[in-house]
Formats: sequence, C-alpha cells, structure tokens
Amino acid sequence: MYVICRQRTLVWGRDPDAFFGHLTAEIYLNSTADLTILCGDFNARIAEENDLIVGVDGELKKRVAIDLVKNRHGDSFLGFLRDCKFGIVNGRIEQGKDNLILVFQQGENR
Repeated sequence: MYVICRQRTLVWGRDPDAFFGHLTAEIYLNSTADLTILCGDFNARIAEENDLIVGVDGELKKRVAIDLVKNRHGDSFLGFLRDCKFGIVNGRIEQGKDNLILVFQQGENR
C-alpha cells in the first residue's frame, strides 16, 4: 500500500489528533498489505524527538534532526508513528541527500 497525503490546514489544522486518528484507522483497515509506504506533508515538526519505540524497533540508524522546531502536530504525529509502528526516513539517509524541505512564500515545510 502506498499512500500520499497532506494534512489540509482548513480541514484538520485545528485537530491533528482527529486527522492522525483517521489515518491510523485507514492503516489498520489495510493491515494485510505486504508493505506500506506513507508519504506526505503532515504539518508536523518533531525536532529531535525519538520517533521509534526504544527496545522494540531494533538497531536502526539514529535520526539526525534537520529541523529543531517542535509543534502540537508533531506530538500527534509521534503518537501516530508509535501506534502504527512506523518511523521517519528523513534524517536517516546519507547526510545531504535527505533534506526534504518545501519552501514557499508563506514559509517552509520540513
């Protein structure tokens, strides 16, 4: 299963828990998929917070945070990642090749 999504600020912007709850339900509904890749702009910033479950996710390469800002959406996103047993790729690939940032007139998304 390959999912591309974007947290629409007008629809979910004030309730990231509802957005990630809905997304979690969709992931569980498709739990028989051999592989799930989730890509998108979640308006979630987690700074240097750990996205993995310590003692469960094994010896994955430590994520190097590119963005040192954290927001409320980031807290909800971390809960979603742990609930669905997902992790973040950005910051774990060769340095300089994983800086996935979108910059536009109103600001930037990381």
